Amino acid sequence: MTMAAIGRRQALALLAGAGLAGVAGPARAAPVEAVRAKGVLRVAIYRDFRPWSWREGGELRGIDADLGRALAQALGVKADLWDFMADEEVGDDLRNTVWRGPLLGGTVADVMLHAPYDLQFGRRHDRVALVAPYYRESFALACAAGSRRDCEAMPTALASFPVERVTVPLTCLLR
Repeated sequence: MTMAAIGRRQALALLAGAGLAGVAGPARAAPVEAVRAKGVLRVAIYRDFRPWSWREGGELRGIDADLGRALAQALGVKADLWDFMADEEVGDDLRNTVWRGPLLGGTVADVMLHAPYDLQFGRRHDRVALVAPYYRESFALACAAGSRRDCEAMPTALASFPVERVTVPLTCLLR
């Protein structure tokens, strides 16, 4: 399925899963009705993060930009795409985009795309709902036929790096 082909029901299911339809408990995300009432879905996406997002001719392009527009279209609202510079840690990005906002002022986003989906990470960042992964990342190593390299072992240049499985969810503010 292409980003342009995302259906209304699929988008609503993603948004509901992301908490925009409401979350039980003391913290609550912006309800879909509130997004519709203001007529805009504000979507935070990383700046200069090809193929996910980048600027070309002043316009945001990429997979996350297309997904943000498709979500807004499925809700019948305008997409307000906000590209932001990554901070030192993803937790900082969540704070700056979805629950507190930038230090120098500004509003928060309704949804942040491309945050890691991890149960432990989600528990440490309880002001946001990390749900509905839409991407799974994996790593593969290719070796040429007849190579004298051991293709079953981790390359020594990568041995010191932790290898993790990461999925990417929609992320939204719990209000």
